[in-house]
Amino acid sequence: MAAKDDLVTGDLGAHVRRLAIPTSVGFFFMIMFNIVDTVVAGFIDTNAQAGLAFAFPMFFAIIAVSAGIGQASAGMIARARGARQLRRARYYVGQTAAYCVAIGILLSLIGSVVIGPILKLLVGDSPNAQAQYEYALAYTLLIFWAAPMFHLVSMLNGVLAANGNTTTFRNSVIVTTLLNIILDPVLAFGWLGLPKLGIAGIALATVIAQAVQIMMLLPATVKLPMMADFRRIFFVPRRIAFAAIPKHSLPPTLHMLSIGIGFMIITYYLARLDDMAVAAYGITIRIEQLLLIHTIGLNQALLAIAGQNFGARQMERVKEAHHIVIRYGIMMSVVSIAIMLGLGNQLIWLFNRDPHIIELGVQYLVVASILSMFYVVAHSCVAMMQAIGKPALIGPLGALRLAVLPMIFCIILVKFLDWGIDGVWTSLVVSNVIVTVILVLIVRFMMRVPEPMALPAR
Repeated sequence: MAAKDDLVTGDLGAHVRRLAIPTSVGFFFMIMFNIVDTVVAGFIDTNAQAGLAFAFPMFFAIIAVSAGIGQASAGMIARARGARQLRRARYYVGQTAAYCVAIGILLSLIGSVVIGPILKLLVGDSPNAQAQYEYALAYTLLIFWAAPMFHLVSMLNGVLAANGNTTTFRNSVIVTTLLNIILDPVLAFGWLGLPKLGIAGIALATVIAQAVQIMMLLPATVKLPMMADFRRIFFVPRRIAFAAIPKHSLPPTLHMLSIGIGFMIITYYLARLDDMAVAAYGITIRIEQLLLIHTIGLNQALLAIAGQNFGARQMERVKEAHHIVIRYGIMMSVVSIAIMLGLGNQLIWLFNRDPHIIELGVQYLVVASILSMFYVVAHSCVAMMQAIGKPALIGPLGALRLAVLPMIFCIILVKFLDWGIDGVWTSLVVSNVIVTVILVLIVRFMMRVPEPMALPAR
């Protein structure tokens, strides 16, 4: 029987399930982590909840860079594992760890300068703008100074996933989510004799949780069979490696950043149509993420499995893994759609009891149900491009799908045709449909004309 970290043999469906389920459970708890933040912010006041929503695009910049590094490390190491180039894989671990720290410090410095002006632009001049701005700023400033920790968590998860281990990540997220349930109210409301930090306490709880997660992921990474001959010199930054890593991390980072930019575009228009629509949108995207969590697990599995098999030049297995992931994703999305359409009111009520917010939130859940199938296909195509080492188009297509086209359609439908909030939702649907079709065609072409595997030079 092949070792669990060897994904180039054995049943592909079994590999997908074994990797996807723990990852999905882990990301379920990550979303619960964020939901706890949203709920506790709601107990501060509605403006704090809206401030958290306004802070989300800025926080997402850190998540975007982290996701890019994580996907780059997973793809590079999986391909090296599949090609049986274990020394090269170990070298990637050291270099990506050093890169995490360097880029994290840089992002922290840049963020401390630009956060304020960007939040001012997002919040606008609604009656509650100043209070929402202050809440958003207090939360975001502390989070940005912890950027290196977020990057290291994602990188370590990528290394473990590339070696067929997604259970450690799941366990770490469960522990930190439970920790966050305790720390959020304790730090926000000053329980147990501690200072009352408000929304900054919610941010501090998140930072502490990241530190705990690193302490759980690091020992599992060190114990990987691949790491048996790891050398500390691999941590020393190398010019060639630091030039190669961004080629694989920047495209998914740009793709993720496009989500944040798209969120800013949507919140910009919603805030000017109805400022409470921002709070409704912030709540319902949490629900949407929760119900579509299976796509993240499936795509993490696809990245590892397709990456190893591409490294081993098993092209038919690469294609078959992609088809299995899409099939599983669509089947599971049917259940998610039924929940969004049938229980939308009740789910939103758990976060906020304002009838107007519930009404606006239900509108978005209808849109989310339409988009869910397109998300399955689009995200699997993105994972495939990363897995086979051809991520260059991920960024531009992500920007087109999530930012450029929504902005163009919002201008047309909201500003010129005066469709109001319906115009905002329509822009999301049309943009995703167009780019998903383009992604499918591109991935089909790439798999018909496979290029020789190119691993970054040392």
